[in-house]
Amino acid sequence: MRNIVLITLDALRADHCGFMGYERNTTPTLDRMAKNGLYFENAIASSIPTGPSMFSCFTGEFSSIEAFNRNPGPWRREFSSKKTLASSLHDAGYNTIAVHKHPWASKYYGFDKGFDYFSAITQPNRIKEQSDYSRIRSLFKQIEDVFKSEYLAIPWENYYGEILEKIRDAKRPYFLWVFLLDTHMLYLPPKKYKKWSKPNIYLLYLYWKLGRKKSLYDGKILQIINAYDDEIRYSDCFINRLREDLKSDDPIFVIHADHGDGLGEHGFYGHEEVCLYEELIHVPLVIYNAMKGKVEEPITLRGLAPVILKLIGEENEFSSESFLEGGNDWVISKVFDRGKRKVAVRMKNWKFITGQKDIDELYNLEKDPREQENLIDEHPKFVEEMRNIVENHIKHETEIRRIREKTAKIK
Repeated sequence: MRNIVLITLDALRADHCGFMGYERNTTPTLDRMAKNGLYFENAIASSIPTGPSMFSCFTGEFSSIEAFNRNPGPWRREFSSKKTLASSLHDAGYNTIAVHKHPWASKYYGFDKGFDYFSAITQPNRIKEQSDYSRIRSLFKQIEDVFKSEYLAIPWENYYGEILEKIRDAKRPYFLWVFLLDTHMLYLPPKKYKKWSKPNIYLLYLYWKLGRKKSLYDGKILQIINAYDDEIRYSDCFINRLREDLKSDDPIFVIHADHGDGLGEHGFYGHEEVCLYEELIHVPLVIYNAMKGKVEEPITLRGLAPVILKLIGEENEFSSESFLEGGNDWVISKVFDRGKRKVAVRMKNWKFITGQKDIDELYNLEKDPREQENLIDEHPKFVEEMRNIVENHIKHETEIRRIREKTAKIK
């Protein structure tokens, strides 16, 4: 039985990783692991933001909960009726360990199911307080927290010792989940890791400008991108250090992001806008020390749990399928936002989105990777096929939920 390390990086876009073609040396460790492991060119998050995305990673199913629902009740009920990756590995004899500081993936919402040890920041009062703020005031609140040294994105160095301690105490084999928040906006990289970015006090000024909905000049936008890239380098240092420290355990590493971040391509920064553009759903995914190769076809992170079970020779207990043998012609990414369903059909070179705007959207990703030219009126037959895919998907998901509800009543 192999040890397993799952590393989730919050808000890391695929196109800011070196092995995905980014011109900056942001991910030297991850690049080497991709070169010597298995990586996926078109890994797609099943939803956004963190809650619904990670729910799918752990259960293999879509969440029906609103994107930014901070009420723990619905999340706990959803988890209570589902098998999770951690519970499957626990039943298979693994010591399951989670160490991270992400409040939206905490035991407050039920993410601890199946873990023997779960150490994650849980601040229900603060979560409620932030959920009551408008988007702009929430940004001001985060800036205030920085000055109070209470910012949510606790640097990984602050809890790295706890990770090693729990690994040393673990009964072998172990499953370790670490969720890094360093690449989450606001990007404020530690001084000693800065390569491109300005001092953090200047960055706070830029975030304040964004919070006031003031447009930024290209040079100021670049400063935000620089800070983001420095945070990515900082997170890459974590991956390198953990790989070296766990070398004797010979673990399988699975490294991915829960979603990405906007950097102005569609008029927003971060991921407060609930949409399904590439900057938010196209994520990096690398499997290291188990297989080698490259998968070009789209895959969905809903298949992450079955993949990990297959890597260790365990039977798949989830409704989704492993993608180790390759990808698909298309995958679905969707989100529920204020009572509205938004769905994307992501193909290798094309993407169809419905429910996001007043009109549907169709983009040629090969020619228009930033999704600026909507071709919805130029390919009517193709669009009809896409709408049929979405309709059939919704029917299928609705039927599955109906059957489960009836089964639950019988029990």
